[in-house]
Amino acid sequence: MSTEAAATAILANSLRLCKDAWLLFNNQRYVSATALAILATEEFTKFMSLTGFHMLPRKDWRDHVQKQTGAAGFIMRVKYQHFLREVLIERRLPDGQAIYSRLRRPAGDLILEGEEEAVFKAVLDRSHDAIMTFMQANMGKHDVLKQNSLYVDVRDDLSVKHTPDEITEATAKERLDFLKLMFDVVGPALAGGPKDVPTLPPYTDPQPA
Repeated sequence: MSTEAAATAILANSLRLCKDAWLLFNNQRYVSATALAILATEEFTKFMSLTGFHMLPRKDWRDHVQKQTGAAGFIMRVKYQHFLREVLIERRLPDGQAIYSRLRRPAGDLILEGEEEAVFKAVLDRSHDAIMTFMQANMGKHDVLKQNSLYVDVRDDLSVKHTPDEITEATAKERLDFLKLMFDVVGPALAGGPKDVPTLPPYTDPQPA
């Protein structure tokens, strides 16, 4: 099977899972909706890997936590670059383009210069929710949530630790909204737009009023 055929099949499956998740959610079946939303997210991460939106080694395709972390990492990058543009536009810095180029994908050894430290801190503050989502995924919490939506968990003494009906409407909606955001970001690029954070064009300095 070609890359294009594989990507098409994986995308179709992710969309099927997403539609089924919304169908369940709209019928108050929040537990099953949560499980399918997370599965749809994992499938969509594989699609993004095949089509160049986000790198996920093939060896990690069967690793649920890696797929969930990949999805959260992609959204974190999208939001970080969005907030970076936002902060630079608000501050109207004369070297905004250069700062954006340096900070859009900051390396671990990057030394912040001049206004960059204040800009970087402001961006991190606005990116807090996305960073927390990434950390939770990386710690396996999204995978635990998926398992909790499918299984009854019991302790060694057979007392019940968790049942799926403890998952709430709010939790299901959170997972579905996250999945929708992924589709909304990538969707425009499927029609021919740029693949590098497709909904966010490169920063340009605001024109003088």
